[in-house]
Amino acid sequence: MATLYGFAQSQYAYVEIGAFMSAGTAKTAHAYLTPDSSTVYGYVLPAQFASPFKLDNPVVNIYYTDSLMTRLKRVSAKYREWTKLSKENTIGKFTKYIPIDLPINFAYDEKYSSGKVEIQMLEPIRKQFKFNLYDPAKVPSIFIDTSFELYNVKYRIVLAFQNPDEFDAFVDFLSPEKLITRVKKGCSLDDIFK
Repeated sequence: MATLYGFAQSQYAYVEIGAFMSAGTAKTAHAYLTPDSSTVYGYVLPAQFASPFKLDNPVVNIYYTDSLMTRLKRVSAKYREWTKLSKENTIGKFTKYIPIDLPINFAYDEKYSSGKVEIQMLEPIRKQFKFNLYDPAKVPSIFIDTSFELYNVKYRIVLAFQNPDEFDAFVDFLSPEKLITRVKKGCSLDDIFK
């Protein structure tokens, strides 16, 4: 029997939880919940590869822990603080990791010529968001931009947010209480994007 987050497959349900914005693009997310949709185990969020070879369906897995929302809110506060400081101090190009670790890993589907699909789970080198000011005239972005090595090739996965408001909406989207309400209500993308 398959396990995820230390629970047997019969103990969780994989459900669509709606869409969030990432770098101006709506992305449909999923979560692992108890069968009665009362507890969140983790989130499965579509991401992008920035690497020499394309792998299918990259996702960021965020494990739900009691401290997750607090950590994400701390990332948000640091993002807003550094955005303000970069504007006040006329900073040129600047990149720095926000030193708050997150309970994440990455996964992707590996398809074989036989049609078989196998999910590969990988631990990233870093589990933090990266603050990026590429153009001093624009609002800085943040993203999980981390790498792992597979078959002697270095890959990068990116989950990006273009401004603090977009990131805060993402944090709000992951709120367990709101997620459970959406799932129990049976929200579709059409319900969310009216």
